[in-house]
Amino acid sequence: MLLRFLQKDNPLLIPLLFIINVLLWLNEIIHPIYVAGVYENYPMPLYQLVLLIPVKASWWIASILSLIVLIQGFLLNNLSSKFRLIDQGTYLPGILFVVFVSSFHQLHQLNPLVFANIFLLFSLHVVFPTYRIEKTIDPFFISMFLISVGSLFYFPLIFFAIALFYFMLNTRSFYWREWVVAILGLITPYVFAFSAFFMYGKTLVLLQIIQHQLVDNASSIVLDFRYLAFFIFLSLIMITGSVYLYRNVLKKVVTRKYYSLLFFLWLQTFTMYVLFPSIYLESIFIFSIPFAFYISNNLISTKSRLAENVILYGSLLLIVFLNNI
Repeated sequence: MLLRFLQKDNPLLIPLLFIINVLLWLNEIIHPIYVAGVYENYPMPLYQLVLLIPVKASWWIASILSLIVLIQGFLLNNLSSKFRLIDQGTYLPGILFVVFVSSFHQLHQLNPLVFANIFLLFSLHVVFPTYRIEKTIDPFFISMFLISVGSLFYFPLIFFAIALFYFMLNTRSFYWREWVVAILGLITPYVFAFSAFFMYGKTLVLLQIIQHQLVDNASSIVLDFRYLAFFIFLSLIMITGSVYLYRNVLKKVVTRKYYSLLFFLWLQTFTMYVLFPSIYLESIFIFSIPFAFYISNNLISTKSRLAENVILYGSLLLIVFLNNI
């Protein structure tokens, strides 16, 4: 019953999504928090501008951040409908994304990836239409430029240019101008950033910030086992569900290409989480993009009532557990 309601392209789901988001953020809106970490102690240039606000723990900051998460959910739904990532019209990817991200209460404060993730989502919107369009240049410059600008909030985002290069290799024949232009799009924001720091004699400062954002430990606190259980459950559902999707659901070549990029995003985020001690809970913003699409498609397409119940109610139970409801 619940899944049937969530599966439909029902306008009532929009206010419901808003209400769910408010409820998940309500505690931090009433009791706002701010704990400085690596990315606050050594912020990238654009995140430095955000941190200029005099009050960093406030109900209105938490409200704005929850709204930004909600907007990202709508961006995911737009991506899904625009490129037919799920055959049936549904708001489910956006709902799952918002619920997954908002369940991590330690992220209900200023953090750079809440801003940087918007640029990653827009870059996917730009690069997806390039499938089977040969010798096109502008989309690759723009998508890489967006990734690079996002990394001026959160430097590790720059490595997700690798995912876009993977998409180029996987969907089109090699055309050297596209790769040159993509690399130019990637380095252009840093030309401006280093020029600005150079003007003030602080070129080394920017390099030190980048170093800290890669090698400093994000937290001395042991990861809460509830978060770990939630991540492992979603990852197992995604990995096992991908086998079902590729065998039975994803018939179109273009859709397979899109989902292979989403899986690459998951794999790359996990690899970066293992390699870089600075990457911590904020990575759920990126993890939740492939989670939302793979789990939504499995819920909608599976013909097994058991699999449907395990995915839906298992996720709900973990979300309740995570939020101490």
